Amino acid sequence: MLISFPPGGPIDLQTRILAKYLEKEVGVQVIPINKPGGGGSLGAGILASSRPDGYTLSLMAQSSIIMPVLLKEADFSIEDFRAIGQAVAPPPVVFCCAPGFAMENFPRIC
Repeated sequence: MLISFPPGGPIDLQTRILAKYLEKEVGVQVIPINKPGGGGSLGAGILASSRPDGYTLSLMAQSSIIMPVLLKEADFSIEDFRAIGQAVAPPPVVFCCAPGFAMENFPRIC
């Protein structure tokens, strides 16, 4: 699971907690990896260019997803993501993956 922000922040902590629950559901180890930079755009770019195989997920804040609207230099667009569930609110924080990911492969962990 990609974390687009530095260790110790709210998104980092939420991702690490949810990763443990996800591990129990999918039966494989989930490894959170921090990729901070550019207000979340570095990790978002990595997720956008990942294969839609369901192995690369991210817990993303709205600021990461809308970065292409704010910066023309962003190497991804909003269409490069598929929201697969809301994890935390408020503010809304969602699980995202590459757009070709098949939803039936994602377990219901709620």
